[in-house]
Amino acid sequence: MGKYYTLKGFGDIYLEDSYLLNIEKSKSQISFTTEIVLLESHPSYHPPKTGEQYCYKLGKILFEDLKSLNWLVKDLKFTVDINGSKDLGNIDVFTYTSDEYYLEGGWGEVKIISLPPRLIWV
Repeated sequence: MGKYYTLKGFGDIYLEDSYLLNIEKSKSQISFTTEIVLLESHPSYHPPKTGEQYCYKLGKILFEDLKSLNWLVKDLKFTVDINGSKDLGNIDVFTYTSDEYYLEGGWGEVKIISLPPRLIWV
């Protein structure tokens, strides 16, 4: 199984400590809006803001031309942080084999068959 960071455009990010803010689904696509941790090797990296552990940038992980979407577990409960911001937790696992992608976190587990995902900066 391949790891997300070997996908084109995903090499300089760290999803395991990123915050999943929303999941949006339509007939042909699904997207995961995320405050993404940028590694120092990322071109947009800057030192973390005061009070933050990492450099974050808002982005969407977009799966287009869905062939199949299979929720193994779905638990979309938002948590509220001390500063009032809401999120769904992290993307703890993101692996793939050819055109099948598996994502998992406290929000659920999903298998997606689609075109390769794209990372879009918001």
